This record gives sequence, structure tokens and C-alpha cells, in this order.
Amino acid sequence: YLRMFGLVTLAFMWAEMALLAIEHDDIDTDSFYQGKQATATFFMAKLLPQIHTLSLTIMTGSDSLMNYPDDAF
Repeated sequence: YLRMFGLVTLAFMWAEMALLAIEHDDIDTDSFYQGKQATATFFMAKLLPQIHTLSLTIMTGSDSLMNYPDDAF
């Protein structure tokens, strides 16, 4: 749960940085803003989709862990 919402929070932050970088995109000589846009695109395409798998893991519940027999330890 925390990992999923950590990714969502980071996605929000990258979206904010990308918007600011787009506002400064008229500066062709400054690769700093281009780097921000590229990193935000990478994060959204490659890292953020992990939330789908994490969501499925969360939705399966805790039965497999909570029903583990005490004497198995």
C-alpha cells in the first residue's frame, strides 16, 4: 500500500516538474528542462505502471498470511 502510493506521489511530483519544464521549453540551449521532461516521461512509462500489480496484490487480502499456522514458525 505504501509503495503504491509512494509511486503515485512521485508521479504527481514529476508531473508538476514536467509542467514547469514545458513553460521553460523555449530555451533551446538549456538541457536541464529537457532532462526533466525526459525523466518524467520515463517515470510515467516505466515505473508508474507498477501500481497496477501492487493494487492486485493489495486486493488479494491477507488471508494467506493471517491463516498461517502458529506451529509453522
